Amino acid sequence: MVGDGVPDLLVGFHGATFLMEVKSLESNAHRAKGDVPYAEYLTDDQVTFLSTWRGCPVRIVTTADEALAVIGVSIQLVRSALAPRGEAT
Repeated sequence: MVGDGVPDLLVGFHGATFLMEVKSLESNAHRAKGDVPYAEYLTDDQVTFLSTWRGCPVRIVTTADEALAVIGVSIQLVRSALAPRGEAT
């Protein structure tokens, strides 16, 4: 187990590394209001990690669609790739 504020998702895709913290959709309501996104939902360890991490930007996502968009993939592409042959998505 990683823990200690390390983001939930560490993704390697096409030679690039992406770090993502997953937050609930309830957290997403604050983003729509223009508040500082998710700040109150981060643990002290997460705040420390985010303030000291010097690698790729850590993205905060609330859905699979958002996580896929971070790496440049659409959910439609994934569904199409996973669909049994001959079935439309």
